[in-house]
Amino acid sequence: MIFSLIMATEKGPVANLLIALFLVFIIVKKQCKFPIRHLLFLFLTIVSILVIFYIYFMGAKSLGDALVGLFSRSLTGQIQPAYHYLQFFPNYHNFLFGSSMTNPMGIFPFESYNIAQEVMAWYNPSQSANGIVGSMPTIFWGELYANFGIFGVSTIPLFVGYFLHWFNSKLVKLYPTPISVAIYVWFMMHLFNLNGTSLTSYIFDIYSTFALFFFTLITLYANSWKFKFVRA
Repeated sequence: MIFSLIMATEKGPVANLLIALFLVFIIVKKQCKFPIRHLLFLFLTIVSILVIFYIYFMGAKSLGDALVGLFSRSLTGQIQPAYHYLQFFPNYHNFLFGSSMTNPMGIFPFESYNIAQEVMAWYNPSQSANGIVGSMPTIFWGELYANFGIFGVSTIPLFVGYFLHWFNSKLVKLYPTPISVAIYVWFMMHLFNLNGTSLTSYIFDIYSTFALFFFTLITLYANSWKFKFVRA
């Protein structure tokens, strides 16, 4: 798997795979405790691999350039576009009031507004004029601001946080088996993407739907059509 990701020169998926494997190790072997030395080892391993990527695949001229590019991309890559969202709405475009919501197969009476592409086209008009379609995704609250302004930023994240806490409280009580640990870690990595994508992409989330469906089916079949939970 790592080889296939390296062949595609994908940096993020390689790091995410290592983090997911580390989380499985922590859950299974360390009872969800995070020793400092293990965290340091993971950090150094990921940084070393990504530095090699930046030098050999991204054209970084030195170790320093690779480190600067790595930490700039990791720490500010999804934050910078948020400033452009704040500038674009409502100064250059009215608030969307939900029109950026996913419209699967056109079942709703509106055309979904591709906010990431539209903001990119406004920010880089020369690229758009040449027929190049770019994208500028950002943290999920950027889309909330584009739709509902300050009200969306100050209220909806509270419900998002509550739902994530509730969902985690249900998954963490599942009896520990290979498949329950796998689905728990998968959802952690899947929902982690909220740091750089829209919230509405999770409303009609085909990946989560199928993952939960097959997990439920396999678990019920293996346990005589009953769920097993850890006793409090």
